[in-house]
Amino acid sequence: MRRWLRKSKEGLQQLSQSIAFLPSLILIGFIFLAIGMLELEASWIDDFLAQNFSWVQIDSYDTASSILGTLTGGVISLTVFSFSMVMVVLNQASSTFSPRLLPGLISNMSHQSVLGIYLGTIVYDLILMFNIRDIDNNYEIPSLGVLGAVLLMGLCMFLFIFFIHNISRSLQIESILGSLYYQTHDYLKNLKIRQTELPAPVEILHFSLEAPTSGYLQEVLAAHLIRLCQSHDIILALEVVQGDFILSGMPLCRINQDLSDKPDLVDQIQNHFVFFEGQLIKNNYIFGFRQLSEIAIKALSPGINDPATAISVLDHFGILMREYLQVPEYQSLVDQKNCIRLVIRHMTLDELLHRIVQPILFYGQQDVSVLERLLWLSQTLLSACETETQQTTVQEFGNIVVAYARDSVKQSSDRIWLNRQIKLLNENCNPEKGLNFI
Repeated sequence: MRRWLRKSKEGLQQLSQSIAFLPSLILIGFIFLAIGMLELEASWIDDFLAQNFSWVQIDSYDTASSILGTLTGGVISLTVFSFSMVMVVLNQASSTFSPRLLPGLISNMSHQSVLGIYLGTIVYDLILMFNIRDIDNNYEIPSLGVLGAVLLMGLCMFLFIFFIHNISRSLQIESILGSLYYQTHDYLKNLKIRQTELPAPVEILHFSLEAPTSGYLQEVLAAHLIRLCQSHDIILALEVVQGDFILSGMPLCRINQDLSDKPDLVDQIQNHFVFFEGQLIKNNYIFGFRQLSEIAIKALSPGINDPATAISVLDHFGILMREYLQVPEYQSLVDQKNCIRLVIRHMTLDELLHRIVQPILFYGQQDVSVLERLLWLSQTLLSACETETQQTTVQEFGNIVVAYARDSVKQSSDRIWLNRQIKLLNENCNPEKGLNFI
């Protein structure tokens, strides 16, 4: 894997986040469609339509120009309105939920496809208008192409109705949370499929490899990297968590060989790590957790004051974190000979609770319903813990929630309600480490 391949991977990822990426490809396709329709005018298809479906033939220059002009103006109006709606959605999502949602909304394929078909239809109509020729005072009318333009206008009207319905749903918090949840859940499910029972040999890796550039570690090109490691008898273990921001020159991974005298090999290894700005959930499940957490924090801000959204986020966390508990801290990936070649490090449960959930606790400590849901989350995780370390981590987090509640909740009725939840949580705790009541 050479540098240009990593750069092309980064470039494709950035292009996919652009709202103009897919529409541009569709636009090019419509240009070829218009050229193809003009070529068909001289084929047997045009004669067949003239003999059997003469009502689709247009012989008048004024009629053809009027139809194409009307259709072009109509589609331009639809395009302007649709682009305006996209801008409204992006602004609303950024101000109400989180700016980190924008890449996911912009890269929505259905929205991009509709906008691309609109633009392609406009260009298609313009190409046909340019090809209405005057030959010896007889106009050459691309009647087959005009028929195609009418059919495309019907498609645009259908897509406009679909677009309005879809864009209105995309602003609903249930739709946003559902999309983030399913993307993160699917990633975690696929992650468990790649697990192996072999232990991660991190203790034998004594040499360090530095990051080639600064940025978010978006992706590790694992399949290519494993083949490279196999050919050079190398074992790599990441020292950072995928999704973290890495500075150039920082330790990136540990390795079982000293490669200080092999700069070309070091360069090949480094080029299997993809860095760029942005947080795409399809690259890393941690981005899904972060975006859900940011939505909850924004909902708890004084300007929005929507604790119900924060509670809904915690409900989704209850399912996602139970899946996450089955992901080991070090995930070993093997080559074709079943030898470990790459070790991926994941966040520990303590890191995940501290980075993702605890900010929700800080901003929601004055709301009894949020505190109750955090205790419920602790209870849910405790019942699914597989190791004593995980149980201890969850119990410590539960104690943090209780400490915040003890300082913030003053009403006796609210304390009684929270103590009921603490009692349920203690039923799953080690009796020696049970939570104290408020």
